[in-house]
Amino acid sequence: MDYFDIYMLHYFDTATPVEQTIGTLNDIVRFGKARYIGVSTMYTWQLAKIV
Repeated sequence: MDYFDIYMLHYFDTATPVEQTIGTLNDIVRFGKARYIGVSTMYTWQLAKIV
């Protein structure tokens, strides 16, 4: 398998800096390892903070 269609985050990780999380997700998509990212079990404000 060369890539995932979607890479999902399942919760808001309070122990990891938001910048590190979004930077890693950006790298995963940029390097072609996943086409899209998604989230579940997260409040809207948490997703807004990540974005």
